[in-house]
Amino acid sequence: MRKNSSFVAVVLGVLLVLMGVAFLLGSWIPGLSGFSLWPLFLLLPVVSMLLGVQNRKDLAKVIFWVTYLTYLVVFFLVLNFMGWETMERLWPHFIIAAAVSFLAEFCVTLETNKLWETLIAALIGAYFLIPGLPLQILGGVLLILWGGKLLIQSLFFSAKKKE
Repeated sequence: MRKNSSFVAVVLGVLLVLMGVAFLLGSWIPGLSGFSLWPLFLLLPVVSMLLGVQNRKDLAKVIFWVTYLTYLVVFFLVLNFMGWETMERLWPHFIIAAAVSFLAEFCVTLETNKLWETLIAALIGAYFLIPGLPLQILGGVLLILWGGKLLIQSLFFSAKKKE
């Protein structure tokens, strides 16, 4: 265990040094802003979580957040270079990031309920991202079905486990 924690410290230290170099280069090279690279700090917990992974079960525990944070790193970097004024329209990417994360979780765990969560989050994100998309009825029906599925599972299947 001690060996693993020192390896984590080395990787995180290297990542911090590289980010520090990027910030310094941004202050010395005209037109390059090191501050626009701030989303890279979100990679610190990503690296830390991934370094703790030793098997598929460990990966299943962290893959949602690793994927979600990595999506946000890319999204925020794009916004830093393209402009944040579009955020008023692009906020549904936070929901789409969850859909992508559920999909990654499905790929690791092969639990079919993760596909359902992926579909719901993707539809909700698409509905808000693309105005006028006729997903309101479909989205409403899917949300009712999802809620019903959760209610049935929690009320009936949890009662069977207690017996």
